[in-house]
Amino acid sequence: MFHTLPRNKPIAPKFTPHLLLAWRHTALQLYNAAIAAAQTNQNPVLPIGERQLAPYCRNARQLALLAMPGNPVAFVRDCITPAQVRAMLTPHINALLIQSYGILVEDSCGECCRRGLTPFPDCRRVEGQFGNSCGNCKWRDHGIRCVRSDRPCRISRRCNSPPPPVSPDESPTPPPSAAPRVFDGRSGSRCVSSGSAAAPIVID
Repeated sequence: MFHTLPRNKPIAPKFTPHLLLAWRHTALQLYNAAIAAAQTNQNPVLPIGERQLAPYCRNARQLALLAMPGNPVAFVRDCITPAQVRAMLTPHINALLIQSYGILVEDSCGECCRRGLTPFPDCRRVEGQFGNSCGNCKWRDHGIRCVRSDRPCRISRRCNSPPPPVSPDESPTPPPSAAPRVFDGRSGSRCVSSGSAAAPIVID
């Protein structure tokens, strides 16, 4: 089920430069700990499902999500840098919130299909929030592209079907629907090219 945001308006924490430095230090500690704890073949996981992002959330939508239970957020190694953690730009905060509080998108969005699942290993959305952008697209601040890409993604997956089988003469074998048809001159009859020249297949 999708989350329903509470109607009461949460209050944002007071912002000071001193607190900003402290929050950045804490964020880097969480990031470095996640990197150190992950094995080589595993994605690091940020433990941010319990209001750890509260210091960076400034608007009612962000704070309303924090009022609900979230989940830790996995990310692809080397796809999030320490500099990005220190900066904590608004698109990055929103992306982390989406990944923590959103649900999986079936087959992923079109942009995730095209660009790959980065910086997060799965595609998630919070319905009706952040323009319905997934976390990966929101991280790049490409939220509009996310929703627009859904339909092209499905088309591209159909277009990327396996090549047709190869016939003994090493030329691709056309599907039955693509076999060219020629008329033999008789009314109501036509020859299908898959027959031989000496014994064509006649369809009345």
